[in-house]
Amino acid sequence: MVGIPNYTFFRRDRLRGKGDGVCAYVRSSISCSVFVLGSDVESRPSDVEILWLVCSLGDCHYCVACCYHPPKPMYNTNVFSDVLSIDYINSLYPDAVIIIAGDFDQLNTSFLDVDHNHALVQMVSIPTHCGHSIDKVFVSRPDLYTCVVVRSVLKTKRCAVILACSQDACHLPSSRTKRKVKLCDLRSPNIDRLRYYSLSLASVKSRLTITLEITFIMWWWCMVRYKNTIVNNL
Repeated sequence: MVGIPNYTFFRRDRLRGKGDGVCAYVRSSISCSVFVLGSDVESRPSDVEILWLVCSLGDCHYCVACCYHPPKPMYNTNVFSDVLSIDYINSLYPDAVIIIAGDFDQLNTSFLDVDHNHALVQMVSIPTHCGHSIDKVFVSRPDLYTCVVVRSVLKTKRCAVILACSQDACHLPSSRTKRKVKLCDLRSPNIDRLRYYSLSLASVKSRLTITLEITFIMWWWCMVRYKNTIVNNL
């Protein structure tokens, strides 16, 4: 993993197999620690990838769960909801803001919705991966946050989900226009053509045509040779 200055790194690796796991970067100025479910530690299934963090900012507590549910889990899907232990979190931090986020794949997350016991609100409203809504964010205080989904500048099928405080809501343009940009092809073969340009066909061309061609070649050669100087002087 990559370290980020002024951020504390928390991780929960997958105990069996290679890769995967969940992690989080928390600003160093925020008091944060990993929350362990007490007596459930010994019996907790090692394959369930959930990382609970308890953050304190001023007088407010935030309980954040980073989750990953694989397409083909090695555990019963009901175990995932049991390990979340939201009721236990609520009993310890009744006034805390709860945030549960991650890749849930095709897991039925209705047990987290407002119509069920936990009364959390799902903030992601559009698909995030190939037309499917598998990346989700559930919060206990939807009035405090705004959620947007943005496409990555990298070549990936996934979108990024940004959850921000309402006063810091991300205002993204509704549409982005594309424009064509002309670039000079400065590869060696093309430069050599200019450097060793032959006027062997001059005898069959008019004097005016030859003059225009020579003028163009000299202009192009100057642009290639002194392009950095020209750009810096603009």
